[in-house]
Amino acid sequence: MAQYGEIFVNEMAPELWDFSEAIVPPIEVEFPNFNVAMWNIAARQVFNIEFTPLGERVVRHYMRRIISAANSYEIARNCLADYFFNHRRDQPKLQAYFEALDSHETCIINSHIAVNAICKALDNQEANKILEDSKEISTLATTIRHFAGQSKSSSGGHNKTFPIFYRNDGITNGTLVLTFSDLHAFLSDGLKFVNEIVNYNASTA
Repeated sequence: MAQYGEIFVNEMAPELWDFSEAIVPPIEVEFPNFNVAMWNIAARQVFNIEFTPLGERVVRHYMRRIISAANSYEIARNCLADYFFNHRRDQPKLQAYFEALDSHETCIINSHIAVNAICKALDNQEANKILEDSKEISTLATTIRHFAGQSKSSSGGHNKTFPIFYRNDGITNGTLVLTFSDLHAFLSDGLKFVNEIVNYNASTA
C-alpha cells in the first residue's frame, strides 16, 4: 500500500498530517421530537413570556436550526470516529474527513442562524450576551458564507478550497479555533432550551 509524506498529505487538506486526534464529546441531551417541537404552541410562551407573532416565528426557527445543527454535529462526530479508526498518518481516510467537515460546516451555519433568530426575541442585554458567547461560531459561519467570493480573489493555496479545516482541538479558519467542547456545550444548551419549551407546553396543556 502506498505511503505518502507530510507535504503530500497536507495537499489533501490544511495541516492534515498533524491532525492526529479529536475529542468530540457526544451530545447526551435528549433530542426533542422534531414534529412536536415545530408544532408546539409553547413557542409562544417561554418562561411565561408572551411572544408576538414575530417572536413565535423566530423561536420556532431557532428550534428547527438547533435540532438540525445538533444532528449534523453527531454525523460529523461519527465520521471523525471512522476517520481515526485504524488511522494512518501517511494515508488518512479522506472520505471520512471530508464528510465530517461537510457536516460541521452545516452545523456551524445552522448554529449561527439559530443565534440570530433567538436574539430577535430577546432584549438587547440577553441578545448581546448570546452573541458574545457564540462569537467563534459566528466568525466561522461568516467565513463559510463568504468563502466563494473570497476564493475568487485569493492568490492561491488552501484558502481557495478550504474555508475551515480541523486541528486537534477543534475547527479553524486558520486564525480562530472553535473547540469541539465549546461547540458541544452550545448545542447541548440549545437542545435543553428546546426541551424546556416542549415540556412547558406539555405541563400547561
